[in-house]
Amino acid sequence: MKIGILTHNFPKNEDDRKDAGVFLRDFAAELEKKREVYIYKPRLDDKLGSWHLFSPLSLLRFVKLVIRGRKEAVDFAIKNKLDYCLAVWAIPSGVFALGVKKALHIPYAVWCLGSDINFYARIPVLKQIIKSVLKNADRVFANSLFLKDKVEALVGKKCTFLPAVTKIHGSRIVRKSQSDIVKFLYVGRLERVKGIDILLNALSKVDKKYFGGWKLDVLGGGTLMRNLKSNNFVKFHNWADEEKVVKFMKASNCLIIPSRSESLPLVLLEAAQFNLPIITSDVGDCPYIIKKYNIGWVFKRGSVYSLARRLEDFLKEGEKKKMETDGFLKLRRDFSQKVSVRKFLSEIT
Repeated sequence: MKIGILTHNFPKNEDDRKDAGVFLRDFAAELEKKREVYIYKPRLDDKLGSWHLFSPLSLLRFVKLVIRGRKEAVDFAIKNKLDYCLAVWAIPSGVFALGVKKALHIPYAVWCLGSDINFYARIPVLKQIIKSVLKNADRVFANSLFLKDKVEALVGKKCTFLPAVTKIHGSRIVRKSQSDIVKFLYVGRLERVKGIDILLNALSKVDKKYFGGWKLDVLGGGTLMRNLKSNNFVKFHNWADEEKVVKFMKASNCLIIPSRSESLPLVLLEAAQFNLPIITSDVGDCPYIIKKYNIGWVFKRGSVYSLARRLEDFLKEGEKKKMETDGFLKLRRDFSQKVSVRKFLSEIT
């Protein structure tokens, strides 16, 4: 079987970790062990996420992308004699796959990953397009249980949980922390939705008796970067390649996920590869994962004071609080590329 993966977001190389599409390279590599795999990615001058779809110019660019992408995807399917298409994100890739099905009668699946349902489906015109894409799909997947329920409510159709997982090389090496200072870590885009402002405000509310007993490393870039500056306690390192992420995860004591909106963040699963405890907001699947595997703490989404209390709890108890190492191991076994690929193939064949 020849499978075409249609996506607007695919890493340039193994070290490209700037976007959510980082998991897709690993998924495609694992899938390629079982089937022939071909990747279609339309040319984009900048990130789709930077487009403001309420502006006439961005809307025009989006329409042109959809028209061009559908035509190119059909040509791509013919050239590679595809038997099946996987659209990664319902929009715009789902529109490409729908076009291929109408032109060539090739079945397709859609893998919903968060922004397509949580953001774009809130725009009336795009919501109707997304519903059409999902209703015409032969299979529908979502990367979290939270998102799965939203998709099923949106279209009244079965949606299968298929987690997006990344594999970090060197993650099996034992994590070591050489300092008495507690090292918090944030990895992600510096955008409001990711809650970096909540984290910085929460740290400023932490009891003064812990002053000097912690530091925060921030890996990532984004529109908020211009307003953020490093100091003695908070260091901004901009985007990091895989080697740098591995280095910081091994040296850190706790990962913070302060997001206002998430499905199942990749960085949570990455941290589990290092037995790295996690403090996360109660968004998407995060509370379920944290509690099921006992790998961290949860705070109320958007609450600076709730996060500040959790940070204090960690500074007070730190890694002295017994964390079930077995929990990290179970999570790694349940969430792997092999498991995801096996599940995907069982659904489409």
